[in-house]
Amino acid sequence: MKSAMLPLGLGFLGLLFCIPPKGVNRQKLLFSTIVLLLLSAPLVAMLTRQVGRLSYGEAWRLNYLWKVNGLQDFGWTGGSPEVCGTPEHPPRKLVQTPLTLEFAYPIGGTYPLWNDPSYWYTGAKARFDLRQQLLAVKKALRTYKDILMQTAAYVAGVVVLLVLCLHNKLLPIVPKTFWWLLAWPLAAFSMYALVRVAPRYVSPFFVLFWLMIYSMLILPLKGRSVALILATVVCAVMLPCTVGLVHAGGRTMRDFVRPRQSEDYETIAVGLHNLGLHSGDRLALVGSAFWPDGSYPIYARIDRLRVVAQIPEATEFWRLGTQELESLEESLAAIGVKAIVARDRPDCAVPANWRDITVNQGVRFSILLLPGSRP
Repeated sequence: MKSAMLPLGLGFLGLLFCIPPKGVNRQKLLFSTIVLLLLSAPLVAMLTRQVGRLSYGEAWRLNYLWKVNGLQDFGWTGGSPEVCGTPEHPPRKLVQTPLTLEFAYPIGGTYPLWNDPSYWYTGAKARFDLRQQLLAVKKALRTYKDILMQTAAYVAGVVVLLVLCLHNKLLPIVPKTFWWLLAWPLAAFSMYALVRVAPRYVSPFFVLFWLMIYSMLILPLKGRSVALILATVVCAVMLPCTVGLVHAGGRTMRDFVRPRQSEDYETIAVGLHNLGLHSGDRLALVGSAFWPDGSYPIYARIDRLRVVAQIPEATEFWRLGTQELESLEESLAAIGVKAIVARDRPDCAVPANWRDITVNQGVRFSILLLPGSRP
């Protein structure tokens, strides 16, 4: 269902059509292409109707805006129209100082700003900037370097096989029909490098990449020291897998022996429930919603709460005086907000009826129940 897979899938079929491997004919490839397009058509039609133009997904545009153009990834209310465009559905400004955004409708869900970001970013224009693009590619190359370092066992296997080839005065064999197996991963690596690279995005293509490299080195050694070749390949491929399995098995045995420790978001969810918040109640957030570790506000989803307002700049919020805070509370209460959720409340903040929830590593969440919702 990942939108990036559609162009990659069509490109893969195109490569196979140009250089079909043994046993694959072009009639079957045409049939496969038709099946792929038919399966994709309902989703494309639905997305096209939703965004009002031909679309198979908005992820590429949004990620380019965020990761390359540097546009803020939530709460965009405009800026320089000639550079970024003009938002057609911006979140509403409930209070100007501190800037408080309201987004209770028309998008539903726990956190509407992230449930359908394409709606809030309608009107944003992705633009090509050579400097920004080069910075994105540089960051992607660093990620690829980290991935290669983490899979050093596969590199070691290649080195051993290459040494065996040179020792036997043999050159790697690159069959013509194998080029598609190398071209498709390289196309995927190049595509992601233009925007953003994450290990979970490219790991399947690294499998194909290593299969191609190992195939080229094993074929010339066919019939020569087969046992040694197989032992080398098996050790190189299975070593990281074995380490991972041992680690996973150890964690499983630990969970059998002692109870599992609650996650941070579970602790916060229990705390919100104990403070009297119930399913359907509305929340306002201070600062970013993406904590911990860049995750969705899962604690709200567990309690079936709705985040409908947000103060993006936490520093401005903590500078409020007593009267300003009371005025903001009244504005939020008027749209049905039951509580304000903040993190890392400073000691210099204005005294209020804050209730603290402490999670792992001493991180403190502070909950301020608004008038009319206090138990």
